[in-house]
Amino acid sequence: MTDWYVSLSGASGNPGTLGSPWDFASARTRVEVMPGDTVWMRGGSYDFNQTNCNWGRSGLLGTGADNRDGKVVYRGYRSDINDPTTLERVRIRAITITTAPTSGATTCAASGAGSATLNVAKAAGVNQVVIAGHQITVASGPGAGVYVITSGTTIVQGATTAVAVTPNVRGTVAGGEGVTLNLTPLYADLCVMQSAGAVPASFIWLQELELEAVMTLRTVQIGGPALWSHFGITNDGNKLLDSICHDTTGAQNFIDANNGDIEMYGNLYYNVGYALADGGGHHQYIHHDGSLAKFCSSEANCMFADHGVAMQMYDAIGAAGKVKNIEFLRNIIFLSGMLNDQPNIAGKDALALVMGGPQPIFNQKLRENLVYWPDNIGDRFVSVGEAGQLIGAGVEVESNYFHGGGGSGYGGIQVPALVDNGTVTAGATTINGVNGAGSLTVSVAKAAGANQQVYAGDILTIASGAGAGSYPIANSATLVAGGNTVVSLLIRLTGATAGGETVTLALNGVKLRVRSNTVRVNAPDATHNGHLINLAENGNVAKPGRYDWGNNSYHRKAGVAGGDCGTELTTGVPTAFADTTSVCRTQAQFLTDCGVTDNAVTDDPKETITFVKRADRYQPGKAWLAYLNYANLSTIVVPDAQLREVLHVGDVYVVHDVRNIWAGVGGEAGTPIIGPVRYDGKGISLPITQLAHPTISGGQPGIGHELAPPDTAPFFNAFLLRCKSRDRGSLPGGVAMAQRVA
Repeated sequence: MTDWYVSLSGASGNPGTLGSPWDFASARTRVEVMPGDTVWMRGGSYDFNQTNCNWGRSGLLGTGADNRDGKVVYRGYRSDINDPTTLERVRIRAITITTAPTSGATTCAASGAGSATLNVAKAAGVNQVVIAGHQITVASGPGAGVYVITSGTTIVQGATTAVAVTPNVRGTVAGGEGVTLNLTPLYADLCVMQSAGAVPASFIWLQELELEAVMTLRTVQIGGPALWSHFGITNDGNKLLDSICHDTTGAQNFIDANNGDIEMYGNLYYNVGYALADGGGHHQYIHHDGSLAKFCSSEANCMFADHGVAMQMYDAIGAAGKVKNIEFLRNIIFLSGMLNDQPNIAGKDALALVMGGPQPIFNQKLRENLVYWPDNIGDRFVSVGEAGQLIGAGVEVESNYFHGGGGSGYGGIQVPALVDNGTVTAGATTINGVNGAGSLTVSVAKAAGANQQVYAGDILTIASGAGAGSYPIANSATLVAGGNTVVSLLIRLTGATAGGETVTLALNGVKLRVRSNTVRVNAPDATHNGHLINLAENGNVAKPGRYDWGNNSYHRKAGVAGGDCGTELTTGVPTAFADTTSVCRTQAQFLTDCGVTDNAVTDDPKETITFVKRADRYQPGKAWLAYLNYANLSTIVVPDAQLREVLHVGDVYVVHDVRNIWAGVGGEAGTPIIGPVRYDGKGISLPITQLAHPTISGGQPGIGHELAPPDTAPFFNAFLLRCKSRDRGSLPGGVAMAQRVA
């Protein structure tokens, strides 16, 4: 295993040593770099202007088994490998530019203060087409400032054109003031995981890097740039680890269906999206097939401040789309949809997590996540499936903590899809040909009729012959009518098949598991519905045995107005549940309607709750910390019981507010809010204050639909804990914990 080095001053002809490093462009394609090597990147800004930052050489770089020796790692440089606070800030940036305006100088014509239109004069040249979302800046005078164009028009050369803008003209425009047009940005995706020759790059780890976009505006929709892109690529084994992604308008991470094993772990995401009503942008946008038992994993990340949805498992192509074998575990999400006020995606309509779109879903796990919105903001913490679609086996929403929501009434946990009841479709099913004894796969032939969906845990029985017996199915599959399909088994064939043996299917078991979640929404009023749960069918009454629903805890007060359901103060009982019987059900009615059990609905918790989400798989001593300050404490202590698997007495640690995690290396702004200090085993005391939100590249908060994110402290905040020095090795990854503090 060899260490190589890259710097801004490096050159392709250098030997790639610490004293004589490579340049970044050649480092990504060097034939000298082999599996097991690490390419260390020195601090600075590596900028890409309308060009991709492609990785890998001819798909050979980093091929190998799923272990450290089988990868190539591109990693930020530390002067002390054991001290994360010595990390140099490596910024890989996608620089967008605005579309150039047409020829002919543009200036203001006289416009009245308070007018909804700005008069613009264009000198002889070429007409300029503008669309809603473009921006216009008046350079001087009482009307100076940035305006967002609200209606498309053509600015005619040699004439004066009234352009509709927001806000209204700030002051009297005399005429002649200079005008700058900010048009649709031009961009290219940043870290594209394939070679410039479009050959996929597999087994590449990007670690402790900062991937960012420099935007010109956020009021028109563009498709990106994606900062870590697998769009249209078939590859395997790539990982994004302990890195930072921020400020793009599209998806920060784009995972496509044909990726194999892929992992996003320990990353920080913020400031994503655009202020339009059809999506807003996502920190993670995930398609995934997983047909070869490959998984997409997003774990131990922190995501905050977006225009749309924090994480979306969704494929817009429809029924042929793939969203399966996806794990979303132990992440912290806050202020999703809080960067704009567009209906349907923001404010009281905001949606944090999406599990599935216009296609069947299965094998999706949403576990041990924390989602936070302030009161009266947000609606759905998670939406499972899409109306008209089916939920297959292995879909789980378990042990999450959700606070906020209750806005539009879709429900804190919404399930608009129906579970697959396991109907055996028409068309005889038989064994196709010879399948050897001991095989973990079997080829199945289905006669003309209808396709048959099978899921992990369903039972395939072979009626006769040496291979006769019942076999649990290992992975979901579609038995295609009139064709042959290979089905994976959990146990080996007891004997060889000859072909033609009759096959029967037992379509068993739970499809949707919703257990041990905590859902807290504020009481309804005239504009907030306060719904906790919304199901498109009545659970186990509609589909016996298909729902595993129980041990969920709910916190919600009775409301004055009750939105859709009217006042609740007469009875004092929240009508916070919706099913096919009614959108206004009490919990007792809902449990009966759906044949499930749960914990009672109670008032808000009386104790402050602290959270520790371990993120130490690749960086010992790292964790995300957070609190919900229900008890209104002035100082919040994370107890040692939560920390002892991350820190030991004597370890030196630092804590940063997640809004700025830099430690001042190389002159970069940023200092820890705690430490460096030696851990004494008495817990960590967190402040109830917060840092300022990081500046949004290309944003204009307060103009048009764009908003500055609200403060979260003193009720909520999130922090990054890192061990600066210790006397022991790495600890294995573990489960997140929540602790109640009196």
